[in-house]
This record gives sequence, C-alpha cells and structure tokens, in this order.
Amino acid sequence: MFSNFSQKSSPFGLVQSGFCHGKCKDSGKIQEPKGPKIITDLPGPKTKELIEKLKPFQNISSIQLFAQYGKSIGNYLQDVDGNVLLDLNMQLATNPLGYNSTELMKVYQDPANIQTIINRPILEMFPCDCWPSRIENMVKKVSMNLPNISMCSCESTTIENAFKSMMISFQKHQRDGNEAVLGSGCPKLSILSFRNSDHGHTMGALSASNAISSAIFKQDVPCFDWPVAHYPCYRYPLGECECYNAYQDEKSLDMVKDLIKKWDDKGMPVVGIVVEPIQSQCTQCPSSKFFQNLQELTNKIGIYLMFDETRTGCGSTGKFWCIENYCLKCPVDILAFGGKTQISGFLHTEDLNSRKPNHIMDSWMRDPLKLIAFEAIIDIIEKLNLLETVRNTGKKLKQCLLDMELDHYDLIHSTRGLGTFLAFNAQCPKLRDDIWKRLRKKGILCGKCGEDGITIRPSLTFNDNHANIFLDKLEEVIKETELAKPNEKDQPKKSLSNPKCETSQKPKVLKEQKNNIEPKKSICDYSKKNMSKETVKQEEIAHINDVPIKSKQTMSNIRCGVDSTTKDGKMHHKEGTDSDGQCKKKIRKWKGSSHTNKKKRVCPKSWAKKKTD
Repeated sequence: MFSNFSQKSSPFGLVQSGFCHGKCKDSGKIQEPKGPKIITDLPGPKTKELIEKLKPFQNISSIQLFAQYGKSIGNYLQDVDGNVLLDLNMQLATNPLGYNSTELMKVYQDPANIQTIINRPILEMFPCDCWPSRIENMVKKVSMNLPNISMCSCESTTIENAFKSMMISFQKHQRDGNEAVLGSGCPKLSILSFRNSDHGHTMGALSASNAISSAIFKQDVPCFDWPVAHYPCYRYPLGECECYNAYQDEKSLDMVKDLIKKWDDKGMPVVGIVVEPIQSQCTQCPSSKFFQNLQELTNKIGIYLMFDETRTGCGSTGKFWCIENYCLKCPVDILAFGGKTQISGFLHTEDLNSRKPNHIMDSWMRDPLKLIAFEAIIDIIEKLNLLETVRNTGKKLKQCLLDMELDHYDLIHSTRGLGTFLAFNAQCPKLRDDIWKRLRKKGILCGKCGEDGITIRPSLTFNDNHANIFLDKLEEVIKETELAKPNEKDQPKKSLSNPKCETSQKPKVLKEQKNNIEPKKSICDYSKKNMSKETVKQEEIAHINDVPIKSKQTMSNIRCGVDSTTKDGKMHHKEGTDSDGQCKKKIRKWKGSSHTNKKKRVCPKSWAKKKTD
C-alpha cells in the first residue's frame, strides 16, 4: 500500500537484515532486526516481577517496561521479556542516533574522556584546558548568530537560568547600567508564556508550563503569578481553514499585548516571552507569520523573546533548529536547547551576558563529556546528511498519514508537524488509548499528547524502512478498530486534541437546524474524501466559525511550517539588524502602573516616592 517508500538500508551503518549484537562478520556494521517482535503480553511477566520488586522503594505508576539497553539496537528497543519494539518515542525525543550508536560508543570508551568522568570539574570555576576551544567550535556550528552561550546541568535549570538572565538584564536597563543605583533585591517581575506549553518542572519553569500533563505537577505546588496567553489552535486541513487559523494568530497576538499591559498595571512588568516553536505536549505548529509578528511585537515593546528548543532542536524538524523553518527577520534573544543535544544550555545575545561572578550558576554548570558527545552528533549529522533524511522521510510519512485520513476520517484526523516531529488525533480519548495500546501490542512504541493525540518522535536515523513498518502496523490497527465497531455510526470530527481550545467546543445550534433544514456545513466538517475538490465560500466559513471575514492579503499563505523560504533555505537578517546580524532591540524603561487606582498593586519605585512625600 505504501510503495512510495523505498527499501534502503538505514543511515549510520544500520542494515535491515537479521538480529545480532556487536558487528556482523560480513559487513562489519551494526545490524537491526527486520522488524518488531512481540513474544509476551505487554507488560510481560519479567517486567511485572521487576515492578513489584521496585514498588516498595519508589512510585512505579508511570513505568511502561524495563528495557535491556545492551540488546537494543538502532531504532529498536528490547525489553526484559525479549520483546522487540520499533521505538518512535525515543526516550521522550532525547535520543538522536538510536540505541548503541557505534560513534557515540567510541566517545565514551576513549581513555582521555574517562578522565573527564572520574574528575568531573566545576566548569564555571575550574575548566579543563580544552574547554575554550570546544566552546568556540560549538558556537561556530550551531549558534544561529547568537554570540554567547551559557551551559547548564539539565533542561529545567536551563529554563530557570534563562528566565533569570532576562530578569537581570531587564533590571540592568532600568538602572541604565549604573550598579550604584540598586533597588529591591526581589523585584516583582514576570515571564509571559502560552497555554498548553511545557517548559519543565522546577518552580519557574513550572509556572510557565500550562499543558494538560502539567496539572499533576502543579498540584499542591505554589507557582508564580505570571501571565498566560492563548496559543494559536489550528483546525485542519490547513488549506481549508485559513480564515479560522488566521483569526487564531490575531487572537493570540492581541492577547499578548493585553496581558503585557495588564501585568504592567499590576506592578509586575513582563520582561520576556517564552514560547515553543512547536508545542511538545499537543504538537501545535503555528505559521511562520505568527512567529514573525511575535518577534516584531517584542522588538517594538522592548522585551525579550525566548524559544524553548529542548524538544524540537537537533534536527527532528528537518532543520538543526526548528526556528530556522520560520524565516525570522533577525536572531532571537535566547534559544534554549537540550534533549537530543545531550547537553543543556542556552544561546543568547551579548546584552543578556551577566558580568557578575556566579550570578547564573548551578553545581557543575554542565557535563564536559556530554559536550564531547554533542560534537560527535553534529559531525555524524553532517557526514551522513541526516537532516536531509529527516526531511525526506518526514515528508513521505506525513503524506501517507494524510492519505490514511481520507480512508478513515471517522477514526483519525489532524496530521501535523514538521520533519519527523509529527502527530495525529483520534476522534476521542478512548479511541486514542485503544489505538496506542494496539500499536504497542504490534511492537510500535509511540507517545501521547493532549487528550486524543498520538505523537511520532523518532531518532534522526529513522528512515523509509522504519516508516513503512509503522504505517503497515497502523493500517492493521485501524482496520481492527473498524471491525471491533461495525455498527457504530461516523462521528463528527473534532478538530484538535486539546479540550481547552475553542475548536473542541460543542457546535452552536443553527437557525436552519431548528427549522429542520439541513444546515450549512463548515469546511472543517466535510469528510476529507470530499475536501480535495470541494470548495466552500468564505462567507460560510465565517458564518459557522463566528470568524470575521478578512481580506485576501490577511488570509493568503497561512500554512504550517515555512511560508516564505529564501532561495538558499537559510535565515537572512535584513532590516532591524546591525552589521553583526544582531537585533536593534531597545529594552523598555518600565515606569510603573499607568493607573492610579488605590486597590491596584504599585511598584516599589512608586511606593518609595509616595512614602518620601
């Protein structure tokens, strides 16, 4: 059925024949299994035994299986019961090259690097002699025209320290750089984030996280009173829902402006905005225009813009950094990374560079061995052209999922994403869980997102063969699901996995329905078999979705991913940048609340002035 996938050997020296460990005598290459192999129920008897053994010592409610990492190869994970699964989740999208990569094995087995493990240095104070050259090499290869880098111990501390950097720099601008003029040591500042985002589980990162999965992490934990804006919540297919999706962009940007003003009036000025280029928890992928307008807005207001690429970075979207897909006019202020890069930290502008010793610091501030591993990963990506593999495989995989939607629109819909960073929705949470469990029984390990979404987050070595296996198994599961419910009528489509989005609300009762007249259909309610050639007037879309009709210029070219790629596919820095490619951003001077209402909280500066009077 999916003949457009060619049967090629996997990149990175992985071949699709047999199953062995170590090196093949004939080819000298690591070999993957031919496909998934399930020999017991999941979880199997040995997994259940280990769960009971671990239960007295820690919470085991989230454990899915116990793995044998010594026997896992490439894109296949083997559990303790001998089951072999095609892993499309890859340790929450943190494994870049698959299991037991030979090149990474060489890095960790190098005797020179073993000394680094034994004598792990505090690199903020006692770095090794090779550290400057390694940092210089890394910044040159992946800097995105951001000259400075701050390394951290993990992703959550990366987000925390990035927030601190924005706050420190913001306060520095309030003093005009004069350190003799110091205010309160605990200023009331805030960071603006977006709904359904997930930035981490420490206090600051958790305060900026609003995904469905974050609810359990926030329970009983106090968080900062920070503003949360609406994130564009698109309907699919994108080409048939342009009016609504453009309205979502405008709604989000308008809300950002309103919240910044509102928090200024509360005496808690917004110093920066943190956003995921693709939301990891619901795989929402806004248009390029949205991010371009958001950057323009932050530059105009004078606040920082931070992109959290701890899930999307290191090539999974077909570009090394996901924001390269959006053709921004100038570099961002902060780019946080982690996950597939193996080492965590953030790239930033010179303006955000703290000059005080230990102002931004944790215990070790990074793991030098992980930086060496990251260097090896970059070299492998360039040598084997893995970004091209991700783009080609992702394009074919996404198209096959869209074709599958046409045949099974009553079961799955809303395929979206970039590269191999993809997701699709089931019609309801119960159906999603059923599809996910059936896939796992067939040896396919996927992730979940939102209430009814299934995610695909494979390694960079995921190729056509792996995609073909996944699609065949998914087709089998969908057919089994249809046979299990032969008398069930087609359900109207939901448009998005997130229940809090407006798109998942119940439709309004139209006037035609009350008079027993067939109501006008929204373009998003047509079956995808009819969508390919069916055209609906713009007035009908606006009528059903309660969206004002926009001009052709506003509605044109609104699509997921790259809208206006340059000829060479690179990010060019045009107007609004200096000779070094840096944004001409002038951080605003916050003068406190614009209202005189006594009930509103006033800033410390206004309070001090009032007290002296």
